Amino acid sequence: MIEKRINIDEIVKKIDRLPPVPNVVSLVLRTMDDPKSSVMDITRTMTGDEALVANVLKLANSAYYGFPRRIASVTEAVVILGLNTLRSLIYTYFSKGLLSKEVRGYSLGKGELWKHSISCAIICREIARKNKLGDIESYFVAGLLHDIGKIVIDEYLETEYEKVIQRVTEEGLPFNVVEKEVLGFSHPQIGGILAKRWNLPEFLVDGIRYHHEPENGSTLASSVTHIGDSIALMMGYGIGADGLFYPISEELLERFNLSSAENFEGFISYVENLLTAAYQFFEI
Repeated sequence: MIEKRINIDEIVKKIDRLPPVPNVVSLVLRTMDDPKSSVMDITRTMTGDEALVANVLKLANSAYYGFPRRIASVTEAVVILGLNTLRSLIYTYFSKGLLSKEVRGYSLGKGELWKHSISCAIICREIARKNKLGDIESYFVAGLLHDIGKIVIDEYLETEYEKVIQRVTEEGLPFNVVEKEVLGFSHPQIGGILAKRWNLPEFLVDGIRYHHEPENGSTLASSVTHIGDSIALMMGYGIGADGLFYPISEELLERFNLSSAENFEGFISYVENLLTAAYQFFEI
């Protein structure tokens, strides 16, 4: 039996040293969730962060959304984009700095995890759209944040990388299973803890915590994120050290009408075009 070398309390301490959700971002999200808030209330809270305002206006005027006329004010952008799209943009703005870093423990160069995360987010959004799953932007955010646990345990995995890879290749076990046995925890588990510390909605916590074990999730977030992550890896976005070692759920492929070769290939072709446009907007 492999001895667990790292105490989970040590990981929690490292989580607490990560940058918290910025005050303005947290305030905007709370204001958006308050049913008594008006568009002007939301706009006023956003004005405390010039970079956030600039990103909202940039999105509203981008070819990615294709509005026929120029959007000049934040208020107008909020109305046109809608609260759900605005929320996903705010999460994207906040997470870019964290996810753009090099993650050496997973053999991901600078920007690779960010590209994978954006790819997964857009794929998740389109799975939700095609299957009429409701608020498609919430699935975008779940896909965007699904691998945040990797940035926390990066340094631990780097020192144990050879041991993990050896067990994965020799025993044919999924990477996240070996992570837990060698380190004492897996990146989805740590991501779920981080999401809770950030007070993210349970829907997002579920999508992050169970994206490699969707059968254990309590919402569709884990199922959609599982497929979105798998497709992004199949397309070659952010494979890193572990991308080839996760099984994909055939049951969920069927659930989301992607089990036939024709449907799957058609979906891949469709999202490739979306990703090309998205990379230009997100400067990837």
